[in-house]
Amino acid sequence: MNKMKIKIIGIDTSASKIDSEKEKIIFSSEVLAGGKRYLDLFPDFDGIKLTITGDIPGLIKDIKQHMDAGRSISVLASGDPLLFGIANTLIAEFGVKNVEVYPGISAVQTALSRLGLKSDNVLVINRHSSHDAPIDKIFYHSISVILTSEKETPSDIIREILEYFPCSPAWQGHICENLGMEKERIISGNLYELSQIKTYNAPHLLVLVNPYPYSYPQRPILGRPDEEFEHDAGMITHPEIRAITLSKLMLNRHGVMWDIGAGSGSVGIEAALLAPLLKVYCIEKNKARMEGILINKEKFNVQNLFTMHGKATEICPSLPMPDRIFFGGGGDDLYALLSFGFNALKKDGIMVINTVTLESFEHARRFCASEAKEFELIQLQVSRQHAFSEYHMLKSDNPVSIFTVKK
Repeated sequence: MNKMKIKIIGIDTSASKIDSEKEKIIFSSEVLAGGKRYLDLFPDFDGIKLTITGDIPGLIKDIKQHMDAGRSISVLASGDPLLFGIANTLIAEFGVKNVEVYPGISAVQTALSRLGLKSDNVLVINRHSSHDAPIDKIFYHSISVILTSEKETPSDIIREILEYFPCSPAWQGHICENLGMEKERIISGNLYELSQIKTYNAPHLLVLVNPYPYSYPQRPILGRPDEEFEHDAGMITHPEIRAITLSKLMLNRHGVMWDIGAGSGSVGIEAALLAPLLKVYCIEKNKARMEGILINKEKFNVQNLFTMHGKATEICPSLPMPDRIFFGGGGDDLYALLSFGFNALKKDGIMVINTVTLESFEHARRFCASEAKEFELIQLQVSRQHAFSEYHMLKSDNPVSIFTVKK
């Protein structure tokens, strides 16, 4: 095979003007490959034209034949040919030493410039030609650009995001159409508004602005000290019990969790921190405790935690079906709530019930014995060191019984 280099020419978004260096390369080539739209920009080219379609193996075969025949080849591509572009394919096939890339201004750069958004640390996802590309990384970036297509429109992807990410309704989105062309249009709004749009003018892409990008802590933390939480006179699940409770819940990466009788919200908050794609609903009827939950939510910046003030019997019927339920309270309504929660729980879901009083223990025991096919019961008692005169002794907390029910 002739070792003449393949020249890949990136066409700027507007495609209104080609700089002289690129034009010279194009017209000195014997073969010009590109999509029909780009080939039409050069009606005076009198060499061999190869129209790029979806048949990339066929294109590579044609290029090899022309290279073997000693013909010089230029390939037209959009914007930056290395940004999910044909340059990556040709470099993989022919080797980096046999390919030269002359980039242009990409649609991604144009969109960010139009919107005045910084381009450092931007996440770019290709849903134009890679329809199964995961979108979960957008949770960790303040700005993301998703390349869209006729098969996966911006509203299709937005609906997926709204379903997948708990706090995404607060995000701002921009649908950018025909960038650099006569019919350029940018539609901006929150994601719910944009999801209602039905028709688009291609080509288009989607820009997302996430005001609360999530950063994982250096290590997952189970059982944060009580002092880190606002709580009402000790109404909090203590760290050791909390850690074991969370282990019993076996949290999914995403889904829905109810925290009923949330108290300080410590269990729900730690669950939300450990699984940032999980939607956690904290239900608490005591107003003072609810105010503490709101303080804790703000302190830990858990955007995937939602607070619900009122009786669980009135609130839970309107909530999304849960994958996990934690009962830290419930009072006289506990048995009825356990029955309702178990019926609402999705298949393979888990329900964890912590009880301290004999009355709540009896409600949970009767429920498990009569309605739960599979459950586990453990009882924990933590003893803590206390000063006793010039000595020290261990003083026991109240025992906590933990029921784990699987559906």
